[in-house]
Amino acid sequence: MLTKQEHETQFGVNHLGHFLLTNLLLPILEESGSAEKPSRVVVLSSMGQFIFAPNEGVRFEDLTALKLYNEWERYGQSNLCNILFSREFNRRMSGNGVISVSLRVLVGIT
Repeated sequence: MLTKQEHETQFGVNHLGHFLLTNLLLPILEESGSAEKPSRVVVLSSMGQFIFAPNEGVRFEDLTALKLYNEWERYGQSNLCNILFSREFNRRMSGNGVISVSLRVLVGIT
């Protein structure tokens, strides 16, 4: 399925939605943060980017999944995009009073 904006649904929900929200909140984050006490963007991910994303990483040439669709691979790719976004966001915000951290949540089955 595709979103109204014609993005693959999992990618739209799992990555683009978070990307948009972070960018919409950026003015508030910059205003409320400082070098001593920065505002934080915390990105949660799962092991999906390692388990389900292919070795070549994000398939930028097929973000809409029109060529190849596998729900688990798309889940892994959206997780990988979140991690990459957090890293680049943190680099770009360096010195602006905003930091971004990402972590993988490991869920054990008992």
